[in-house]
Amino acid sequence: MCLRVERPGSPCPSWTRGRPVRDDVVRYVCLMKLGPGRPIDNVDDVTAVFASGRGSFVEYMECVDVCKRAADWPSRHRAAELATAEALRGRWIRPPELIEAAQQVVNAILRRATTIEELELCAPDIRQWFVERDNYFRAKPDDQKQTIERFLFRISVDDALLAKDRGSLYRLVLLANAPEPEYRVKLSATLRNPFDRPDLAVEAATRALAKEPENVAALTTRGAARVDIDDLGEAGVDLDAALAIDGESSHALVARSRCHQYCGEASQSLEVAKKALAIDPANRFSLHRAMAAATAAGDREFFEQVRLGLACGSPVTDGPDPYLEVLAIEALVDGGDLDRAEAALVELEAEEWTRRSLPMHKVSKLRREIARQKRRRQGRLDL
Repeated sequence: MCLRVERPGSPCPSWTRGRPVRDDVVRYVCLMKLGPGRPIDNVDDVTAVFASGRGSFVEYMECVDVCKRAADWPSRHRAAELATAEALRGRWIRPPELIEAAQQVVNAILRRATTIEELELCAPDIRQWFVERDNYFRAKPDDQKQTIERFLFRISVDDALLAKDRGSLYRLVLLANAPEPEYRVKLSATLRNPFDRPDLAVEAATRALAKEPENVAALTTRGAARVDIDDLGEAGVDLDAALAIDGESSHALVARSRCHQYCGEASQSLEVAKKALAIDPANRFSLHRAMAAATAAGDREFFEQVRLGLACGSPVTDGPDPYLEVLAIEALVDGGDLDRAEAALVELEAEEWTRRSLPMHKVSKLRREIARQKRRRQGRLDL
């Protein structure tokens, strides 16, 4: 249950100014239900949700996340299908959230591939799954961006127009069959996002490096993929090699900062992130990494400078940008400041000036991630 709290007319959330969060916001956080109805923290919890025969969209997406961390791929697939079915039925589930769940089904089917060559074999099964449910998808009211229509087009159509569309199944198959290093690097990046196969991303980049050992892009994407799978030692080797060749590569710097942070090296992470931001101040990955590294290092002043655009020389003058505010909250979560992130998210949702322009699918993911991390942190404290 969420209680509305009357607020002053300031267009900027108080948390972004470095001041303590107001008492009414704290009460709002306490009353706001950010997580699912049942705590879902391990595979046993997932099994209990399945056995109950009932679950919400949020609960099933929680199950997807838990199964992914536990590498329980069949259960992840089942949870993704249940989440998608719930999104198709749910009147209040928006198209972006439906597509988030549907993408998890795609990724679950792609998990059957053990090598790059087997990716193509998964494509017919993915398309058949969506063909069988096409009427349900098309019966769902779409938004102005035609989110559902565009997603179905990416999955079901083989067209040259989709050769550059990162989310296209057609593009994935094309890249999987292209042996040149340039395309192996693109395949590696695509496998990381949106198809969630960092293990195969490492394989694709390794094949590129076998032909071009000093390919900076291949070293960078392999290093980033190794961070994804917690192979932090080898990731550091790859990213240091990339930066030894091109010390001004913002992509390599962003990935190296992330690797430093996950290794517990907060000060080095922030130093590298600042360099990446100076090189590419308009890049959303550089912005996110700088704010996340600043949060992990406890440098609130620099966090605020980045959020306001001061660190890159382009201060925000037209009022807050909801997407930038969400990006800042994502960085707070990534940097581990969950209480501040939770308060910021609640206040952002409560402001009239952002309600219609917020990317709600990102907000939903943030809610789930905050709730999950807080439960994990509480579990460690209990122990």
